[in-house]
Amino acid sequence: MKKTNFWSADIRFLSEEEISEKVFKNLLTKEKFSILFLEPNTMYHLLFDREFQNALLPHTIFVPSSKFIASLVGNLKESNNVTYVKESSAIFRSLRHISDYHYRILLIDSSDKIVSRFKKNINSSIRGSSLNIIGIHNIYTKKHKNQKIETIRKIEPDIAIVGDNVIKFIKLIHKDRELLKNSSLIFSNSGVKIIAGSFGIKTIFSKAKRFLESVMIFLWFLKERILITLRGKKWK
Repeated sequence: MKKTNFWSADIRFLSEEEISEKVFKNLLTKEKFSILFLEPNTMYHLLFDREFQNALLPHTIFVPSSKFIASLVGNLKESNNVTYVKESSAIFRSLRHISDYHYRILLIDSSDKIVSRFKKNINSSIRGSSLNIIGIHNIYTKKHKNQKIETIRKIEPDIAIVGDNVIKFIKLIHKDRELLKNSSLIFSNSGVKIIAGSFGIKTIFSKAKRFLESVMIFLWFLKERILITLRGKKWK
């Protein structure tokens, strides 16, 4: 697989409505899609993690989900159309848009509580929904891991929404090419948890980690801007 890095990544400035339209259209035409919301953690790995770069699915669309990432990418890609989306709003709008169709949706997250609350909040907010949301939690622990992987294979979802440890999951399906090979994918970072209303002590550590990653990204950004200035040309 061809290596994907920042400069070749398909980073788009889409609105929540445009993301929802893409999900709707591609599901109708049965054309697979992969959307990854870019926040400091995923941006950090896109820049510095070669294993992650190599594991990325072909034609993955990257969508900035914070002002920091949107402004940084817009500056380096020299785009005036600098926007960002909130993951939770984009995911909710997409599910509402397809709620009249009997799509099978797999939700992957860290705990059964988050999965259950997500499903409950979606079903209570979208009355009469025909969505079939199936949850799988904590798939990375050794206990019952193989059983849960086999369950994912049997579900054969139209869409899989990954709400936790996105980096690890992308590497997992890169090693197991048959897993979710016929499914479209939405990689979320905080959107699923916001919809589920589930936050704990991990959130505090996550915010601290995102801050450190943001510092590293900003230093990389300064380096790139200096190189561009010294070379006297624009990146394309």
